[in-house]
This record gives sequence, structure tokens and C-alpha cells, in this order.
Amino acid sequence: LRDEDGAGYRRLIKETLAFDPEILKRYVNFMSNPDEATALEQYGKGDKYVGVAMVMATLPGLPMLGHGQVEGFAEKYGMEYRRATRDERPDPWLVQRHEQELFPIFHRRAWFAEADDFLLYDLVTDAGGVDEAVLAYSNGSGPSRSLVVYHTRFGTTAGTIRESAPYAAKTASGAKRLIRRSLAEGLGLPNDPLVFVTFRDARSGLEYLRSARDIWERGLWLRLDAYEGHVFWEFREVSDGSAGQWRRLAERLDGGGVPSLEVTLRDLQLEPVHAPLRELFEGRGLTAVLDGAAAASDFDALERRLESVLRAIAEATGLSAASDPTSIAAGVRHRAEQAFAEPAALRPALELADRAALLGWLALARTGELAPRADVAATSLAWFDELRLAPVLAGGFRSAGLDEAGAWTATDTVRMLLALTRPSEVKGRGPARDARLVERWLARHAVRSALGINTWDGVEWLD
Repeated sequence: LRDEDGAGYRRLIKETLAFDPEILKRYVNFMSNPDEATALEQYGKGDKYVGVAMVMATLPGLPMLGHGQVEGFAEKYGMEYRRATRDERPDPWLVQRHEQELFPIFHRRAWFAEADDFLLYDLVTDAGGVDEAVLAYSNGSGPSRSLVVYHTRFGTTAGTIRESAPYAAKTASGAKRLIRRSLAEGLGLPNDPLVFVTFRDARSGLEYLRSARDIWERGLWLRLDAYEGHVFWEFREVSDGSAGQWRRLAERLDGGGVPSLEVTLRDLQLEPVHAPLRELFEGRGLTAVLDGAAAASDFDALERRLESVLRAIAEATGLSAASDPTSIAAGVRHRAEQAFAEPAALRPALELADRAALLGWLALARTGELAPRADVAATSLAWFDELRLAPVLAGGFRSAGLDEAGAWTATDTVRMLLALTRPSEVKGRGPARDARLVERWLARHAVRSALGINTWDGVEWLD
């Protein structure tokens, strides 16, 4: 692997599998030893090093880390050395890569140590040939199933993993025969068109979704960059049922990974609400409103689009028959006209992020009125979170001209404003009432975060 001889390495494993897979457990896998140059000298500190270390950690047998390998030490450590001759310090960047990408794999070493379920696969390129530079193998069963893929050289490749290399299996009489298995068999997947399989990449943390039937019929297509490696584990089957939500999610992802399939599926289910909210920010009309230069037609468009958002929220919360989106949208339009009618006075006082937050709050603060006899403020805040409006709102603010940080600052401000207790909700008057109001504000995490309040050594600080 140091010499990027993927074909030679695969040949060694293939010959071992064809003779007796149990021999894989006798190998000691290492990247350097006391008689060789250090791992740093042979592999460097980049993706090649991490990729080969990943292979070492996931093959059957005994993985062995050399002295100073994790820290990135460059001095050779021969057996005749009584002590180090260099004053080396650990490389924090390399140590961090071990902690984030390799040590979690070593913690589940038992998933990879045995050879009973080990299978080596060919990656067949789109042109039909086998790419010998790609190592791909599965191991384990049930919850401990895994699939490891590593591109051993500098370059890019793409292809499909479907069929294993031959391996020796003993019959009841003790005779030996060579057999092959598919990737779907190696992972224990059901051949069912309604079943989808989810799995996570241990190194990136991303989750993936594939059709079990598609893996049975076509295998798994992958694209790999230079020294790219993956450890896919935490395989789980999910049944699609009549709703077809997993199928739609798989089509949307098109093979890509996401931090959370559960959150992404929820976003897909909430698309009827998210789509009209995104449309609220389309075109030049909203920019004109924020700049205080909107014509009546711009406010007309704002009112129509806001009504669509409110109708979608009412539909999603089962309140279509009991709500009145039209009058609520008209009320929001009236407040927005008042707030953004004076460009000369507004623009010097409020930055674009503040103006965007003000408009976002005006648009969403009255959504709770869709629920008859409900606490409007509490309901509006609850729906903001439950309907996952924050990412969509931040995307809309970006389209309105804010950068990434400004868009999320404005979004956080909207949520803070939704969470604020109103003065009219606190009994009394004067300084005592004001003190109670501020205490309620400071009891909310969103407010404390927006104000930059933090605790250090038992003392509360305000930024």
C-alpha cells in the first residue's frame, strides 16, 4: 500500500481467501516497525496515511501501531535505541485526525477482527474493467456489518461493487470448494423492493440511503478521489410501505450523504410548508420592502405569498377548516407597511440583518392565530421549531442579500423575538414590572445567546 500497488495487495488477499480465509486472522498488519523507516517517512501525514491506517484497523488479524506513529514522530525507533535523540513534539493536527477518523474505528475493533464473514470485492468501472487500485471488503453480520472502501493511489475512479472474489468454503465432508457471493448477500440484505437500507460513514459521519433491491440487482456505485476511504457501518433496513417516503428521499439524495436521514426525511415531509416560505423571498419585491422602497404592488405580492405560507401551515397542522389565513396575512401586510414606510428613518437605524429579522418576525409572529383559542406567542414559537422553519428562513435571507453568517444571525433573532415575553403579559407597572419582564427574558436560552451572556468561573458575563 505504501508503493500504491493495489493489484499486488488484492492478489495477496485473494490467494489467502482461496486457500483458507482463517489465515487472514494470523496476519499482523503494520505501517512501520523498529527495523523500518517511520510511518511519517513512508506515508506522510495526509489522506494516504489515514487511508492506509483505516485499512489496517479494519482488516482481520492484528493491527499494530508503531511508536510515535499517532504523534507524527519522524525519528526511527530501532531496538538498539536506549532513548530518543530528537526533542519532538506531537503534531496536534495528526493526533486530531486519529481521534476523529481512526480511533472510533479501533473502538469497534471486534467488528473487523474475524474472517468468517469477510468478503473482498472487485470495483468494476463504467467501462467494464476491474480497477485494481480499489480495495473493497465487507465483514460482520447483523448490527456489526461493515463495508470498507479505499482508493490506493492518487487519481479519481468510479465504478460498481457487486460480486466478491472466490473464497474457500468447507463442505460437511471436509472438502473445500470456491464460491462467490454478491454484495447484497455479504451485507445480509433482503431482496425486497419495499426495503431500503440506511448506513453511516464512520469517517465523515454522513448517512446514506439505498434500495435493497437495487443493491441486489446492480450493486453499489461509488466515485472515489485520491486516497479516499470509507468505513460504512450501522446498516439498518427500513420498510417503505404505501407512502413511498423512503423512495422519494432516495430519489432526492441521488446517492449523496447527509448528516441525518431522519432530519432530511422530516424536511421532505415538510416540503409543502417550506416551498411557499421559500417563494416568499423570490423576486425583487422583498428586497424593495426591506429597503423601504416598496410600491403597493410589492406589498400585494407579499400578502399573497404570506397567505400561501399560512394556508400550508394550517394544512400541515390540521387546522385548515378552523383558521383564517386571509385576514392574518392582511394584518401582517398592514404592520409591514407601517414598519417599512420610512426608508430615510429606517435604514440608518437598522442594518440589513436587523431589517430582515424584523420582517421575518412580523411574518411569523401571528402564525399561532391559526389555532383558535391558542396561546399565539407560544404556538408561533412551537411551530417555528416543529416545522423546521429556521433553515428555510436562513436560505431566504441569503437570497435577500445577506451572507451566511448574517442570514443565520437574522434567523436566530427571529426566534428570539418569537420567544420574548411581551410587556403586556406581565402584571404591574413601573420599574418593578420592568425588572420582572427582564428576568423572564433572561430565563430563555435564545435571549441569553443573542445577548452574548455566558458563565465563566461562576460569574455571568454580558458581551
